[in-house]
Amino acid sequence: METTLEKPDRSSNAKLAAISVFFGSVGLLCILLHLSPVAILEKLAAFATHHYFLTGFAFLIISLICLKLYHSRNDEPALRIA
Repeated sequence: METTLEKPDRSSNAKLAAISVFFGSVGLLCILLHLSPVAILEKLAAFATHHYFLTGFAFLIISLICLKLYHSRNDEPALRIA
């Protein structure tokens, strides 16, 4: 009789975490700014129209930080040759 360990599905956990953070952030912004999600998207679109470089750069930095955190938390140690 063999005992096997099942590894958790990291990709689905990562997707759930990303979706949760996104919707949680939008919900928190709605509460703090007293705006509906549609109004927030309209304001973001108006801002991005005039400040597209700043908006794109900020989104790029945020995505790189999130990817780095994801990679550092889910990285398995590499095989080391002694």
